[in-house]
Amino acid sequence: FCFDDVPDQFYRALLPTFMHAGVVHVLISLVFQATILRDMEKFVGWWRIGFIYFASGIGGTMFSAILIPYQPEVGASGALYGILATLIVEVIVNWKIYKYPCLELS
Repeated sequence: FCFDDVPDQFYRALLPTFMHAGVVHVLISLVFQATILRDMEKFVGWWRIGFIYFASGIGGTMFSAILIPYQPEVGASGALYGILATLIVEVIVNWKIYKYPCLELS
């Protein structure tokens, strides 16, 4: 927008993380964030979870833009999958501490 010959729309990497395709989509994201994201924040802290959330959201948007170019993207799926991956890594790293580690994954 500032210069015609320079692509300066960097906000498009983060903006789809905060957009949703409808009320059901927002509710599913909110339920996930209220349950799993809240517990993960207790484990690793708000700073790390915030970094993982935003980095995963940007990474998911970029990956989707590479695989399916010229398509509109909405939703925090990349960020939520990043939080799920963090949960799985946390369980695998602390496998011996848990009494029933397979139950923790379900």
